[in-house]
Amino acid sequence: MNSEYLFNCTDTNTARSNLMLTYDKYRRRTEALVDALELNPDHRAHDGRNTFITMCKNAGVDEYAIKKMVGHEIYDITEKVYTKRDPQWLHN
Repeated sequence: MNSEYLFNCTDTNTARSNLMLTYDKYRRRTEALVDALELNPDHRAHDGRNTFITMCKNAGVDEYAIKKMVGHEIYDITEKVYTKRDPQWLHN
C-alpha cells in the first residue's frame, strides 16, 4: 500500500489520504470481533500491547526501542532530542 502505517484503515468510505487506523477505530473493530467470535468479553484492544511490551522486556529489548515501536512519549531529553538512531538499530 506504500503507507507509513503498519496497520491501515482501508474502509471503502475512507479517503486514500487517511489510511491511519486510529486507536478508536481499532478498539471498535476489536470489540466487534470479540462479540462475533463469542470470546471472553474481558479481552480488550490493549491486550496485544501489554503482551508485546512484556515480551520485549523479557527479551532485553532496549527501553527506547520499545517506546518508539509502541508510540509512547520519550521524556528523556538526551534520547528524544540529541540521540539520532539509524533505522537499522530499531530493526535489530
